[in-house]
Amino acid sequence: MATPDVLSWDYSTAQWVIAIIVGICLAKIYACVAHHMKSMKKTEYYLPYMVMVLELFVMLVFMWFSSPYGYHIITGSKLGFIFRTLTDSLVVIVALVSLPDDDILQKERIDMKDIYFSSKTLRPIIIGIWYLGQISIAVLFDPLANSVGKLILVIMVAFSTILIGLFTVLLIRVNNKYVLSAIHFIHAAGILFLRTN
Repeated sequence: MATPDVLSWDYSTAQWVIAIIVGICLAKIYACVAHHMKSMKKTEYYLPYMVMVLELFVMLVFMWFSSPYGYHIITGSKLGFIFRTLTDSLVVIVALVSLPDDDILQKERIDMKDIYFSSKTLRPIIIGIWYLGQISIAVLFDPLANSVGKLILVIMVAFSTILIGLFTVLLIRVNNKYVLSAIHFIHAAGILFLRTN
């Protein structure tokens, strides 16, 4: 009789951790939005920041609800399990880096532009690494990657890598609030409509 592994490399062991960490980040988003709503008179609003918060919400919810399939394809693979856990952690890190700490929210004046620019360079880099991790997992572990559509997957990976690079560079280099807002909105919409169909 074979001895079972000390560690269980399947979704049932990761599910509750994902629920807790996503729940903490979503609670932070809810608290942040509620604080801004209660402190309207002392808040200087900035459109890219508000759209970025929506984008973070969509990223977290997508990660949460796509995790059953994401972990299913790597079940039994220790390397895949660790890699998937690390990439999912990046979504949590980008949320924590992007949202203001409580001491910032308690200031006499809350400037959303300052909050946004405090993580403007780091945020797109982390998101870019997250996407590259997601692509790598799809190529290495997704059963669809071994089917007839392998060539299509390789083309999609190449195209996605170019888009990720463009997305990252634009978010770092551009300072126009309407362009930044459009990029965040397009990213959130893309996750909702392209990755869920």
